[in-house]
This record gives sequence, structure tokens and C-alpha cells, in this order.
Amino acid sequence: MDAVIDLVEPNPLSAVAPRASRTARATTAATLAAAWRARCQRSPQRTALVFEGTRFSYQRLHLAACQVARRLGVEGLAPGDRVILMMDNGPDFVSAFFGCQLIGVVPIPVSPSSSVQRMRYLLADSEAELVLMDATLPRSVRSLHKAQAYGPRVLMMEPELEACEPPELSLDPDDCAFIQYTSGSSADPKGVLISHRAAQASIAGFARALGLRRDDVFASMLPMCHDTGLVWFGLGPLLSGHMLVLHRAAPVYVHEWLADIGKHRATITCAPDSLLQLANRSVDVPARFDLTSLRALVCVGEPVQHETIETFGSRFGVLHAIKPAYGMAELALCATLTHSHEPARIDAQGHVACGRPMRGVEVCIATESGVLTREPGVHGEIRVRSPGAMHGYWMRSSAHAFDAHGYLRTGDLGYLDGQGCLYVLGRMSDMLVCGARRLSPHDLEAAAAEMPPIGRAAVVQSARAEARIIAVLEVGRKVLQDESELQRLSCSYRNAARQRSGIAPSDCWFVLDGCLPCTDDGKLRHAALRSGIDHGRFIPAWADTGGVRAWAM
Repeated sequence: MDAVIDLVEPNPLSAVAPRASRTARATTAATLAAAWRARCQRSPQRTALVFEGTRFSYQRLHLAACQVARRLGVEGLAPGDRVILMMDNGPDFVSAFFGCQLIGVVPIPVSPSSSVQRMRYLLADSEAELVLMDATLPRSVRSLHKAQAYGPRVLMMEPELEACEPPELSLDPDDCAFIQYTSGSSADPKGVLISHRAAQASIAGFARALGLRRDDVFASMLPMCHDTGLVWFGLGPLLSGHMLVLHRAAPVYVHEWLADIGKHRATITCAPDSLLQLANRSVDVPARFDLTSLRALVCVGEPVQHETIETFGSRFGVLHAIKPAYGMAELALCATLTHSHEPARIDAQGHVACGRPMRGVEVCIATESGVLTREPGVHGEIRVRSPGAMHGYWMRSSAHAFDAHGYLRTGDLGYLDGQGCLYVLGRMSDMLVCGARRLSPHDLEAAAAEMPPIGRAAVVQSARAEARIIAVLEVGRKVLQDESELQRLSCSYRNAARQRSGIAPSDCWFVLDGCLPCTDDGKLRHAALRSGIDHGRFIPAWADTGGVRAWAM
């Protein structure tokens, strides 16, 4: 059997059995190391990666991966040991990730902008032996982490040893391939254990849903330290032999990302809702960018807003290509996707469908009474059973994560329509209750998207007896010093929220840009904000509480 994941030729992974029958499938799936070796042997001179104008062949990347593997071996690491990859997008990340795979070391990708506090937590929780850092990171970042108590465990990635091919290991496809830590937006970050088989199942399901073709070209500026950027837009194209045009994951590269789609005639790309919003705001002349080659723009990772995809799709002429999807780290991202031949669907309330379950994936809704159903229109917790599901959490029980039927409890509220499409309404713990209605905070937060003086917005409901709905709005320092402008924004935002969702927040709090609690990858931490408000730790600079306006600083 050819070990490589070949998504455009007959593929032994094309019929993935249910998760329960592991033994029957044990001989049909390769480890990521075996898949990588086979691809590099088959296509050594093919361009695997284009980064900052430079082309990297499989041979070149594999040589660097072997150097990393040898360096880790010199450091005394053995199969099963863990290494944190604190690296930006680029060939160094690719080589480091596959260098770990070649010797059975388990990589833990983290954001290069991770705080010292998060790094302390991850090192203690994962018991990682080393932090492998990208030498291209800013000197200030490297110096900051080197100066910490864990500094001796920070190793700069500098190829300085002669490369030699490590011997093949007899790892099982169900062994852990990498650990993906959750963002910590709703609780302490947890290490999600993703096996070789689960990662490959997710890639294969993604390829089938999109109808992957031989001539497809991927373009991405998603962070490779995160599940979407790593699995679907990193491992996917690299292991299937499709060229990947990669950019650093920072807002300043959005124009380069758009330009390179046209330059390289990319056919598949991905962007969360916030990236599409950024492009809508920052690109004055969309016609400068030729996106006509795109046949799929996967929108995943954040709640998808109808206005965002309509605006981006119309301005850039790619509405037909936008494919909303749903997944999470615990599923190696594998859940639902709008298939290649289907347009995005919108319900009567303006919620965007996230597509249908991929082959081998089962999605159902758990009602408040605990009944599992696929009846159209029934709201409840989304539960997923998938061959891409995690094996569990690192050093934690995962018994609570799965129900008695083997479905993952996602913690997200949603429903299925008559065609089997999934609508995700928001995190159950973050839902707002107004009378008999339950609303997602995103419905109210989106009302601020078209109000330029307001940056980010977060809406939470107090856990105190009055259960007030509070909108916390970030503004610049100049606006924060102008009370008349704050009064105008408060009134305008309330009207926009009421028009959009039917309700307006009880309170509008204004704070300086950057004050909202967020994860390292930019997700709002609603639970932390709610706790801070309820315990008096989070104080606004200026507040409008039902007509009573006052400075609080």
C-alpha cells in the first residue's frame, strides 16, 4: 500500500470506517511521518510551498526536517516526548513539525505571540521538554522568553547539523501525532490529543467534500499553529502534493494574500469572518485583486456573519466560492462543510449554514431533555461523532466530553434544517436570555461592525440577579475623551442592535482599545469578561446604564 495520503488518486483512506472499528482499520492508515516520506520520495522536486516569493521543494523541506530530527535527537528527545513549536508560518514551521514526526516526538504548535503567562501554563501542563522557536521571530520576543525561568528550555531553530534520514519507527496510526491546545476562550486551555489516523481522516473528508482536483492550488494566511491552518491548509496540501502559497498570519499581509491568489491562480483558500471583514474595510478597490480562479473560500473558525460574506462576495466577485464550515480542535476540525457544488445557505433570521456533515461524520442535536434528534428545526446542543475525533485530553479525563453514544459534546447551540445543513447559533454558556428568547452575543456584537469608531465589541449577560445584558465597546483614546461622541455612539449602537436582533443591551460600557480579554489567537473570552464584571474587576471608562451616563475612571 502507498503510505501517502493521495487525495486525487485511489486512496485507502477514502472509505473511513466508524471510530469504533479501530482494529479493522489498523493496516490501512499511515502515520504522518510515513505519509510525508512517501510524498517526498514520489515528488522530490515538486514545489510544495511558496513563501515570501521563494519556492520550496519537497526535497528541500525534507532535508531541513531531517536536520531538526537530528538536532532533537542530540538534545536527548525520544518518541513520545513533547516539544512546543512557538513558530510563525513558513518553511521552518513545516520542517520542525515533520522533523518531530520523523522521530516520534509529539509537537505542540502554539502562537508565536503567546504571552509569558500562557507559555508557563503550557509548559507546566504538557511537561514539554523543549520550546523550539523560530529564529525569524522579532528579537524582542525571543529575548522575552529567553529571560524567563523556562529560558534554558528554549531552543532556536538553526540548521547547523548535517542531515541524515532517521530510521523509520513502528508507530501505530492511533498513536498521538500532535497536541492541539484549545484557545481557552471559555475555560483553561486543554491539550487535545490528535492521532495520525484522525488527522488523515479529517484531511480525506475535507478533500472529498471539496472534490479536490489535480490542478488545485491552496493559498492561506491562517496560523499553522491552529487547527484549521495546520490540518486543512497545512498538512492537507503538503501530503496530497498540492502547492501551498503561504503567508504570515498577521493582518498586514491581507493584501499580499489577495494578490497571490491571482498571481498563483489559487483555487482553494480559507478565511475566518474577521479576516473577510478586514479585507472589506481595508481594500478600497477590489478590482485590483483577481480572485476569479477561486472555487472554494472556506469560512471557518468563527461565527460566519451573513453581511460579511455578502459584502466580500459581492465586492470581490466570489460569492459562489464561499463555503462556510464548522469544526473544533477536538474533531481535528472534521465536522461539516458546504460542499463544492452548493452555495452558502441563510435562514430566515439571517444565520449562515455551515454545510452538511462530511462522509463518515454524524451530527445530531441534543434537546434539553437529553434526547438526540436530527429533526429539522429542533434547537439544542450540537453533538458530533467523527473518525477525526480526539482520543482525549492530555492528562485529563475526557469522559465528560463524550456522551454514552460516543458523540462529542461540543457546547455549541444549533439546529439542522430539512436538507441536513447545520446552523451554529453560538456557545451555550454565552447565550443571552431575554424573556423566552435565547440570543447569541454575536448577533448583538455584529451590530458594531459597521460603526468605525468602535473596534471590537463583546456582549455578556451578568450572572447577578438583575441579569443585565452589557455591551462592552472598544474605542480609541480620542473618542474616549469626548463625552458627546460616546453618547452618540451609545444611542446609535443600541438602535443598530435592536434593528438587528430585536433587543438592545441594558448597558453600554466603553473601554480603551485592547482592554477586552482575548485569547492569543484573538478570540473574545466571554466567560472571563462576565466573571470580571460580576466580581467588580472589569471597570468601564464611561458607561451608559439605561439613560444614566457617567465616567467611571
